[in-house]
Amino acid sequence: MLFPNSMRDDVHKQVTAVCHFFFTHNTTKEESVLEAQLKTRGNQWSTAVQLAACSHGDRVVKLAAKQIVATKNAAIFASTLQSDFSLHYNAKFRRALWTQIGKMTAEERNLLFSVDEPVPRPASKILLHSIRSLEELSQVRSLVSTWGAMMSKHLEYIERHLQWKINVSRTSLRDFFSNRATI
Repeated sequence: MLFPNSMRDDVHKQVTAVCHFFFTHNTTKEESVLEAQLKTRGNQWSTAVQLAACSHGDRVVKLAAKQIVATKNAAIFASTLQSDFSLHYNAKFRRALWTQIGKMTAEERNLLFSVDEPVPRPASKILLHSIRSLEELSQVRSLVSTWGAMMSKHLEYIERHLQWKINVSRTSLRDFFSNRATI
């Protein structure tokens, strides 16, 4: 397996194919290649991070999450959670990333989430709105002891939105795709 790079035709197609491979297979050899790429800070690092979001290998997932959080960059955190390659919704990777964010100091987490800000920074809101499940929301809520008035409203909105997805959206889709549906 060759690592995707810009020397070949379509990098996005390459990365998507490799991502699918990592998501559906658990192979030590390829995971080792990915792990080696994660440990280097060269021009392949961002691609390796994207691919790690597709992996189910514990070491790779934890290493990627640790390195992402080590950047101390909210934009990188959010882009990782919202990346095309996270669309598969790899709960293991997302859990590892939030766990690593939880290892930041309380002050860093308060700054990251704009807890004490009267107007939260856009990156903080984007990060919160990257949450994809009630379980993930619960994990994120536990990262900060007091969220403040503005961010609490965002958390409440996210919870209502996720509840709606569970209660209304899934029921509607099930009904639509059932045998009773007419097109």
